[in-house]
Amino acid sequence: MKKQLLLILFFALHTAMYAQFQPQAPLSGHHAVHKDDTLIKAWATGAVFEPGWIQITDTTLGRVSSGNISNVLGKAGFNLISMGDGGVITFTFDAPIVNAEGPDFLVFENGFLKQDDSTLAFLELAFVEVSSNGIDFVRFPATCHIPDTAQQDNFSFTYAEHVNNLAGKYIMNWGTPFDLEELKGAPNLDINKITHVRIIDVIGILDDSLGSRDKDGRLINDPFPTPFPSSGFDINAVGVLHNADGTQNIPIRNLRLRIYPNPAMATLQVENDGYPENAAIVIFNAQGQLVHREDYKTGIAIDIRHLTPGSYIIRIQNEHHVYQTRFHKL
Repeated sequence: MKKQLLLILFFALHTAMYAQFQPQAPLSGHHAVHKDDTLIKAWATGAVFEPGWIQITDTTLGRVSSGNISNVLGKAGFNLISMGDGGVITFTFDAPIVNAEGPDFLVFENGFLKQDDSTLAFLELAFVEVSSNGIDFVRFPATCHIPDTAQQDNFSFTYAEHVNNLAGKYIMNWGTPFDLEELKGAPNLDINKITHVRIIDVIGILDDSLGSRDKDGRLINDPFPTPFPSSGFDINAVGVLHNADGTQNIPIRNLRLRIYPNPAMATLQVENDGYPENAAIVIFNAQGQLVHREDYKTGIAIDIRHLTPGSYIIRIQNEHHVYQTRFHKL
């Protein structure tokens, strides 16, 4: 009986030691964000890709050749770029990413759940770095507690609880979040003006000279080898939760703007206390894209029949003020 209790205690402690982060999506307690969530304001609009090796231990196989830049710009979907061993891709945006409450941007990959166990998934991992000048990059401190007793391969599944601050933690359609607050005080970095996000494929081989390591010096056990043109981290997209859209330093007032009906199908009536001079009405979709603009006058009725169903942000704005609220198009 004592032996059984000791074994139970050992495995409980072992689990607590290594399963310390958030679980896989969509399990309770995960912190991923789905690609269709209206929290996402924008998506990456540019990228530069440096392909990695198909297999770093046999460079005669050459570099990866699966996917192109257009696959990974805009909203996350089915298209991607396979990065190869040690591959690097650097994303740019129409407006800088800024530090705000909670996570500030997301990285999407194409991992998938184990068919008979939704707590496990096939994951490929990558480091994430950011820059506010395109020259100096700072890496998010990554932690990996995936056991290193056996090399992960193309048939291995992983607990998301073992991974933190590595892109690829979550399965396809669920973005792994990154919070710029964690990098506050880093030299040569303005966390309120992030212009570049860099993704670097983890070389997952359990080899002291070749393998990638987490912030504590542990080798990161990632599927290896994957000797195909589509090897390595499969980048899908980068989504933005908080950005500088040109009005971030202007006070945003929600209470003074009234719209009705809400939800609306064809016409949206807009009223505001106090007529702002030289103002415009602008409407943004869930991806942060401008979908409508017209000059403002109080009591205006906006034709929204051209908008697709979904959630939108509407603003009345001039160079001094922004009045903002949300509405839903049926």
